[in-house]
Amino acid sequence: MASQRNKIGRSKCRWSLTGHDRPVDPVNQPPVNQTLAGRCSMAMYLRYEGQINMPLSVIGVGYPRTATMSLKLALEQLGFGPCHHMSEVFKHSQRWDHWIRATAGEYVDWEEVFDGFRSTTDAPSCFFFKELMAQYPEAKFILTIRPSDSWFVSASETVLNESIMARVSGTPVERFLRRAFLDRYEGRHADKAYMIAAYEAHNAEVRRVVPKERLLVNSPGDGWESFCNFLRVSVPATSFPRVNERAQWARK
Repeated sequence: MASQRNKIGRSKCRWSLTGHDRPVDPVNQPPVNQTLAGRCSMAMYLRYEGQINMPLSVIGVGYPRTATMSLKLALEQLGFGPCHHMSEVFKHSQRWDHWIRATAGEYVDWEEVFDGFRSTTDAPSCFFFKELMAQYPEAKFILTIRPSDSWFVSASETVLNESIMARVSGTPVERFLRRAFLDRYEGRHADKAYMIAAYEAHNAEVRRVVPKERLLVNSPGDGWESFCNFLRVSVPATSFPRVNERAQWARK
């Protein structure tokens, strides 16, 4: 994997910042015009012969319905974007088979799965935190949590809701969601005790496996301070992003 990244890093690439392309040395990159680039990574402006390669630096490992969309927006605001999320998965159906294979225990190329992203959160990636910890040894992890009962109520109205699945019945979307997400619960995703046990077991395993110095446990309402201290970035003057995803799911 490392040799593949080195090969990409040395390949011929072009730098596009103002609409004009010119060759650029990927090792000795020219300074980025901060007025145009802002907080965006230089990698956002490099095109490596048809692909952009960025190692993940922040990995969100909380279950869906634990403010993962707010986390995505916060990471992107701080310059750790683009951030992978289930919402991004739906935009890239060509990558669905990666997740189906990963769920089946088959080999997947994580560099290919996350090509173009600097961070990730939400499902399906949260289920593969051990593999991602090995793949990205320098990455930091954020475990988003909420009270178990509250989580189950929210999940039952959205990601675990069979009426929503019925709307996509017989489509490739249903196949992807069932095989990459719901099938892991063996048809018991309406069983409150079973699902809460799965949710709590996941959180406990994250705490057990991820080294403390690489893990932040974050709850909705914690705000910017602990979050930014963990990532070693300045605290923004704006409020921490808040997204009511449940209302959005109700409109789907």
